[in-house]
Amino acid sequence: MRLLFVCTGNTCRSLMAEALASKIIDRLNPAGKLEVASAGLAAFPGAPASIGACSVLSGEGVDVSEHKAKQLTEEMLHDADLVLTMTAAQKEHLADLFPETAEKIFVLKEFAQGPSPDIEEGSHDITDPFGQPESVYRQCAGELAQAIEQAIKRIAE
Repeated sequence: MRLLFVCTGNTCRSLMAEALASKIIDRLNPAGKLEVASAGLAAFPGAPASIGACSVLSGEGVDVSEHKAKQLTEEMLHDADLVLTMTAAQKEHLADLFPETAEKIFVLKEFAQGPSPDIEEGSHDITDPFGQPESVYRQCAGELAQAIEQAIKRIAE
């Protein structure tokens, strides 16, 4: 199964999600059944990971210093089995652009927690830490790790 994490620029959230997912998959050991990638809706291709993301992930034992941002392509979207966005607005944007893929696009936290009809729109969003202090990146990484672990367990069911 191919998981694709999507955010705005592919220098913070989706990058951290990809890196953390790889680490969590290694720990949970689902026998190579999951591949992960990331991209941005408005990425500057080749842009490096943000300093905050590098610092926080380094503390987790993950080196993303060689990361180069990738712009989301239609091919990437079609090749993925599951597309996990960071916000409801990103999910809606992708579903509007590529309606034939809408059934496999979810907000990460929405997918991780399962169906909840009483949840307010946007409450599953993961705040963009770009330009914020490292503490905001740490909080974002914690949210991502928790949601990713739940999502991977849900996939494995």
